[in-house]
Amino acid sequence: MATNESPRRIVVWSDGCARAERIVAWAAKHAAGRTVPLHILQFSAAVALSGSGAGPIQGGFAERDPAAVDVVRVAHEMRRIQADYEELPVTFEVLHEMSPRRVVEMCGDGDVLVTDSATYLRLAGDETPATVPVVIVPEQVGKSTGAHGVLFVPGRHLSPPVADFAFRTAADLGLKLDLVRVAPNSPSFGDDYWIEPGTTANEPEPEWEAESSRLSERFPQVTASSFVLRTRPAATLGSMARSARLAVVGNDAHRELRALLDAGACPVAVIPES
Repeated sequence: MATNESPRRIVVWSDGCARAERIVAWAAKHAAGRTVPLHILQFSAAVALSGSGAGPIQGGFAERDPAAVDVVRVAHEMRRIQADYEELPVTFEVLHEMSPRRVVEMCGDGDVLVTDSATYLRLAGDETPATVPVVIVPEQVGKSTGAHGVLFVPGRHLSPPVADFAFRTAADLGLKLDLVRVAPNSPSFGDDYWIEPGTTANEPEPEWEAESSRLSERFPQVTASSFVLRTRPAATLGSMARSARLAVVGNDAHRELRALLDAGACPVAVIPES
């Protein structure tokens, strides 16, 4: 259920390929679940064809009239989404420049951008990185078992913008939230080979309990739990992600983001921390 703190729009890019269709489908489901509008940035047929590496279609319909192809693709996308989500407001915008920076420019305050990992990595390396939350949808989105609704993975410190996004998402979607943190004295995050084998100890730490309690008071509808990963953190975090609907990290939580992307188990929301 959308509130005053919910996103203004869910914005997703599409170039018409099968991968993009999966990303748009996830974005539509997420927008419908949060009862917020969906805005699709559709690359024009001419741009999509020239950027695919295959070159234009010689003598084909697209070469004769790319604008007509855009109309057909947009109409098809609109019908497919509205057939699944009749009450979801959906708008389209055709872009004629296939660049991550242009996509970011089309997002305003309160928007959430949905894309794939390759586009996010290009954004992260750009001189003008994304200033809005970015949800990275993996190649294959598995079916969550529901054991972990929203994984809130704050990294070394608890950032208010990241925490707010995680709790707000859980509240909108009616999901439980698990705050998952790697213990400060854990060995190298990605170097499981040197970590003594054993079962991960999931124990809350007092200094984090006060902050999570404050957030729980602000979002009383969210059932929240705290976990601390002390052994094999990367592997354990990936395992938890396989039963989650969404993971939320800050853009400074590099090791946690890498573990989640390597697992490729669930969409990951990366939130600007400033």
